[in-house]
Amino acid sequence: MQIIRLVPREAGQHDQCLPVAGEMAGAQDVRRTEDFLSVCLTDLGRHLRRLEDDYQLAEPERLDSRLHAIVALADRIGMRRVARVGADAHYCHVAGDEPALAATLARLMRLLTATLDEIGLIRPGW
Repeated sequence: MQIIRLVPREAGQHDQCLPVAGEMAGAQDVRRTEDFLSVCLTDLGRHLRRLEDDYQLAEPERLDSRLHAIVALADRIGMRRVARVGADAHYCHVAGDEPALAATLARLMRLLTATLDEIGLIRPGW
C-alpha cells in the first residue's frame, strides 16, 4: 500500500494589476497609483490575517463584511482570481454550506498569501 500526501499549492496572481490609462504617465500619477496600490494591498493583508479568526470564532457578520471587502479590493486592483475565489467563499457562506466554505476559505487564504508573498508584503514569521 502506498500513501500519497496531497499538498495544495496556489500560485500567486498579481500580473494584471491596474491597467495603465495612457502611455505617458506623469510622476505624480505614478506616485498616486503606487500609494493607491500600497493601501489596497495593505488592506488585503489585514483582511487575510483576520479572516481565519472570523471563521473560527463563528462571527458570520464579520466574515460576510470581510469577504465583501476582499472581493472589492481584489477586483479594484485587478486580482481577478482572488476576487473570484472570494466571491465563491461568500456564496458558500450565504448558502450555509460549511464544508464548501471551509475548503473555499482555505483556498482563498492560500491564494492571497501566495499573491502577497510574491509581491513581497508578507514576511516569514508574521
